Order: sequence, then C-alpha cells, then structure tokens
Amino acid sequence: MADNAEYIELNKKEIRKIENDSLKIINLYKEIERRAEKKANWAVNELIYLEKLSKISPVPIFSLHGSWAGAFGMSQFLPSSYVKWAVDGNGDGVVNLFEVEDAIFSVGNYLRANGWSDSDEARRAAVFHYNNSKDYVQAVLLLAEKIKDSI
Repeated sequence: MADNAEYIELNKKEIRKIENDSLKIINLYKEIERRAEKKANWAVNELIYLEKLSKISPVPIFSLHGSWAGAFGMSQFLPSSYVKWAVDGNGDGVVNLFEVEDAIFSVGNYLRANGWSDSDEARRAAVFHYNNSKDYVQAVLLLAEKIKDSI
C-alpha cells in the first residue's frame, strides 16, 4: 500500500472537504483503502497475464494499442481474457484479436464460458461478467436483439 499512499491521501483529503461525520469519514477511508488494494491486485494480475500473452500473441505486446485499462483488439479483451478465452476463429493457427473471425469466436467462447444460454438471466449474467454495468448489459442485449431482427 505504500506505493498508493499519496493517492489514497489525496482521496482522503477530498472526503474531509465534503464530509463532517467522523464515522462516515472512517468508513469512507476504509473503503478507499480496500478499493486501492483491490485495484492494485487487479493490475498486478493483468501484468502477469501480459507476460504470458507476450509468449503466445502474434502481436508483440509493445505494439498493442488499447484502452486505459489494457483492453485490446476488436473484442477489447484484457490480457487475462486473451489467455483464458481467445480462440482461433478462422483456423489459421494463430489467435489474433485484431482479426474479425478470431475476435467474434473469442467473444462467443468468453460468453459461453461465463454462462451464456437461452435464458435472459443467463445472458445478462454472462455480459455482466464482462462489464459490471447494468446499463452496459442492457445496451449490449438490446443491440444484439436489433441485429438479430435485421438478419
């Protein structure tokens, strides 16, 4: 936690500006520290998977361009998602999430592995596993329905 101390203190300082209740402040401080630890553990885990990715990806890791969180390719997979769920969708022997077939098959594999089935509840849970925003889940499933209806 020492490497996060400066940022944690900045957050605590902001809380002191808007909150006067000492019990609430203490609880918020604990929550900040808990979340900082969780985020740090997540980031270290993704770096470990990035090292694994460097051995199996056709795209050199220093050439990957992605989101602020490290998601890359058409499917916006994190390194851990690539290692766990990316598949060769076009049968060329290479898994490259910058190729349409590989990205589509990898997303399908991800959703299936995370519970996708015929039920609406299962579909919501599978998409929620990817992005834990109810609005995101709703938007993805609505778009999927519109695409399905247009085919």
